[in-house]
Amino acid sequence: MDGDLRALARSLVSTTTAPAGTDPAELLKALAAPIYFRLVLTEEPVDETTADRAVDVAPAAAHASALPAPCRTQPTAGPHFGL
Repeated sequence: MDGDLRALARSLVSTTTAPAGTDPAELLKALAAPIYFRLVLTEEPVDETTADRAVDVAPAAAHASALPAPCRTQPTAGPHFGL
């Protein structure tokens, strides 16, 4: 992840009072996902409601412990990504 994005993600974690162990990158992905989905996959317009919902959902996911830092004890390989 680019340094500027990493700093933004860390800032999001610190300002949302996310629980310890929340991965800043995952929080940023959760914030961007609904907007990206509309722009790229469904080609729906992104309006203020979409942005507001993303801002509400990403911290909620963090508080539900749904965005933990990944366990990187083993490297993943191949097209199945270790699954």
